[in-house]
Amino acid sequence: MLSQFLRFCTAGDVIDPHTKIAVNMALLPPSAIRPTSKTLFFRILILPRNYENYTEMKNNLDLYLGDSTSWDLQD
Repeated sequence: MLSQFLRFCTAGDVIDPHTKIAVNMALLPPSAIRPTSKTLFFRILILPRNYENYTEMKNNLDLYLGDSTSWDLQD
């Protein structure tokens, strides 16, 4: 799952240990509650702020990060 997370945030399998991944929170409409990212040069993970609790966030991240075929690669 960690390698999927890295690929989701950076579009790569390897990252320099000194490189940071920024995390931004965004208020999204209920139909769009899913993590997104800006990859390559930006390396930003964008998480919805409207999760009700940690369990909902974890389940949502597991769902989207676990299945890379659902990723919309338009960066």
